[in-house]
Amino acid sequence: MNNYVKKYLDVEPFSIRKQWIESDLSAVTEEYPEFSGVHSADMTVVHEGIADAALWKILRQKVVERADKIDVWFNSPALHLIQDAQTKTIIGVQVEHEHVVRNIQAQNGVVLATGGFENNQQMIEDYLQEPYLSPIGTTYNKGAGIKMALEVGADLWAYA
Repeated sequence: MNNYVKKYLDVEPFSIRKQWIESDLSAVTEEYPEFSGVHSADMTVVHEGIADAALWKILRQKVVERADKIDVWFNSPALHLIQDAQTKTIIGVQVEHEHVVRNIQAQNGVVLATGGFENNQQMIEDYLQEPYLSPIGTTYNKGAGIKMALEVGADLWAYA
């Protein structure tokens, strides 16, 4: 990850474990102690700050710098993943762009980068078994990406 951050984001990565708290990060990995390597986990961040959207700002700037090579569609929610019926491979995504539903074929794969569901009360009740939690996080995290993944057979093993 450090090499990726250096090469593609042009920033010197910051290792939480090595440069900040000199800890094995067990406080943030203890949920799955059975996983090998849990005591050597690290987090790579783009700088020492916390909760200041630094990574988002860097990623946005990199997209702007490549605007001649990247089509960016704002206000264009993904609706469904498109799956090959026989192989079950994800081959594209269905998107609503400018009030038109479009099927976009993937060339080299689909990356589903999704938020959580902290603003979907039903999913909170279903997956966390907590009927009265108040949301902490963005109002936009309603579980849409998780639902898309479930539609094509993803397994939410951590919520079993």
